[in-house]
Amino acid sequence: MRNLNIQNKMTQLFRSIWYETSVNSKWMLQEMLPRWYDYRYTGRSTDADVDKIISVPTNDIIHTWTLLDSRQVKHAGRVYSGMWDTPIEIVYKSDLYESFHNHFIKSIPWNETTVFKERLSSIKNGDKRFGVSNENELQELFAQYDCVYENIKENGYKSQKELLNERPQLTNEANNDALKTEWNEISVCIARDGTMIRHGSGRHRLVIAHILNVETVPVHIRIRHTKWQQIRDIFRSSNNVPPRLHKYKNHPDLKDVIN
Repeated sequence: MRNLNIQNKMTQLFRSIWYETSVNSKWMLQEMLPRWYDYRYTGRSTDADVDKIISVPTNDIIHTWTLLDSRQVKHAGRVYSGMWDTPIEIVYKSDLYESFHNHFIKSIPWNETTVFKERLSSIKNGDKRFGVSNENELQELFAQYDCVYENIKENGYKSQKELLNERPQLTNEANNDALKTEWNEISVCIARDGTMIRHGSGRHRLVIAHILNVETVPVHIRIRHTKWQQIRDIFRSSNNVPPRLHKYKNHPDLKDVIN
């Protein structure tokens, strides 16, 4: 209990710092924080197909970043215990959402947005995370977000499978996160209570989907909490699911074990 109270206090402190710090500092905090928490790979994998892509209401994904690190969420199908499933940020409160909303809705140039300015500052200090080395290249990178926005606005939100059928080379080249291009959807980790937390690929696409009021988006599940996996196990193996779990019967991750 004492350790749990300490973790809760650390999370509250971290959140207060998170919303007061820069984009670049947030990235460093997000990579460092997992070292302070108790989370463990349970040694088991989920029963679910690691390649499955599910359709999820966009408004069901309002949390982003977990207390796992980027290396862990590259893998799909793992089950972790511990306090990692504390969501760090709300999409609508993020600097990324503010910057994208200002650009696409208020027509503010990219170079006047918070995210652009902070990434440019980071690049000038030698940061190579964004794959660009100067302001012109950063402008080209942000111009790609314009293309994504217009494409989704005009043609709807398409899955990686659809895009691979239409333009395989470009779709494969655009995958800079997932181990498979087919996994390069908005990736989520599922918390103990079934909450879907965006972590991994698709951060910019999720923000665009929210701005455009896209009804549903394709999602790839990377990690499940041990307690959520236990709920999956109950739905899969029991004909008499306890009443306390009935609220989960329409959860997108349970369709393959209920139907």
